[in-house]
Amino acid sequence: MGRQWAANLAACKDVTLAGWLDIQPGAAMQSSHELGIEVGYTGEDLEQALAELRPDFLVDVTVPEAHHDITLAALAAGVPVLGEKAMADSMERARAMVAASERTGVLYMVSQSRRYQAQLQALRHLIVEHIGALGILNADFYLGPHFGGFREEMPSPLLLDMAIHTFDAARYLSGADPIAVYCERIQSTLELVSRPGRRDSDLRDERWVALYLSRKLVCGRAYYLLGE
Repeated sequence: MGRQWAANLAACKDVTLAGWLDIQPGAAMQSSHELGIEVGYTGEDLEQALAELRPDFLVDVTVPEAHHDITLAALAAGVPVLGEKAMADSMERARAMVAASERTGVLYMVSQSRRYQAQLQALRHLIVEHIGALGILNADFYLGPHFGGFREEMPSPLLLDMAIHTFDAARYLSGADPIAVYCERIQSTLELVSRPGRRDSDLRDERWVALYLSRKLVCGRAYYLLGE
């Protein structure tokens, strides 16, 4: 994700990539060299970079566990933050990030671009121009992806990391904001194939099944109560 964001920012004529930091030592410099992107500053010290570069905004594409500290440091320095989902690794930390933005008056927003896909744009147009007010909106999700990285450590990546796409699509298509959300997750037992080195005892634990089985079918369903 960091490399994708860096490439997009570097390609934007209205943006100058002033600095690239990574929580892994040397990773930012290596990535910038491999992508052929010129960056004035690379490193790991966020507070030093904020003080020296004084950027117009910061894009946070780190793992969810790091979002809280990075966001609070940037907001305290008066730097707006565009973050990635998942917003944080706990509700307590997520609320602290929102509170910091409100306290400092500095913008903090989480990237969500799924609503700009052509298919959803077309469906929204169909609803507005031909269908009218919705009585019910359903979305079922059937997929068993393995992206690698931090998502492999999540107890339920479908809900914690990926469900935001469906949440935002529901808001966009309905033109309403949610006032209540109920989520349900089902782990199928189809095609259970363990990964190398995984013990049989792990497979009896639903948590490990969700994380370490390949070619599985995961079903997710979210229910929304939408208001005007």
